[in-house]
Amino acid sequence: MSRARAFPLFLAAALFGCARRPIVVLKPTADFSKIERVAVLGFDDFPRQRGSGALVSSIFEKRLLAAGYSVVERRRVDDLLSEQKLSVSGAVDPKLARKLGRVLGVDALILGSVTDFQKAVHEHYTVPVSDVRKEPIIKRVVRRKKVDDQWVETEEDQIIGHNTIRTTREETHTRTIQPVVGVAVRMVDVDTGEVLWVGSTSHTALATDEAAEDVATDILDSVKHTWPIMRGKKK
Repeated sequence: MSRARAFPLFLAAALFGCARRPIVVLKPTADFSKIERVAVLGFDDFPRQRGSGALVSSIFEKRLLAAGYSVVERRRVDDLLSEQKLSVSGAVDPKLARKLGRVLGVDALILGSVTDFQKAVHEHYTVPVSDVRKEPIIKRVVRRKKVDDQWVETEEDQIIGHNTIRTTREETHTRTIQPVVGVAVRMVDVDTGEVLWVGSTSHTALATDEAAEDVATDILDSVKHTWPIMRGKKK
């Protein structure tokens, strides 16, 4: 069977009921034992969020190092691509993959794009609040009483009821919309240009970098059995 026909993928992890869980697909015939050195190419930014791709890709670099891969330093990757006048965005065909592999000296490429990138937003809003108070209705009452055989008049205030007074005021509140980071990422074999695995997920967290850490961790943990450190290649 040709390599092209041997490419069917299977679902390694997919929990559709929770948006925060990763969906990862692997190539079942892939030989991960030869993948030791990788290069993370620049992730595509989320629209109108310049720098979001650099943030997420740098976190993937850190997580790949922890997984036991040798990772080409990002600045070195950019310099080599610039020297070779190569630009990578979107799909990578086999010819380009092989060329990048030779130039960078790697076994696989990590490419991705940021699919969601929402920073924390603090929204101020007002809520009408009604205050109710009761004010007494006072009536002046004249009373007569006899003192030492003389009638004496006295006046006193008497509460005969209450008036209900309602007032409305605006009360200010603040709510925080937590940041969200989503990503789609894939590992590409430089020898064949084939996708070895592809994954996507999104996360909400208290901070943007924390959400980015979560998406990288979730995707890479889903392919943990392919890590060099798990294969005993590196200590």
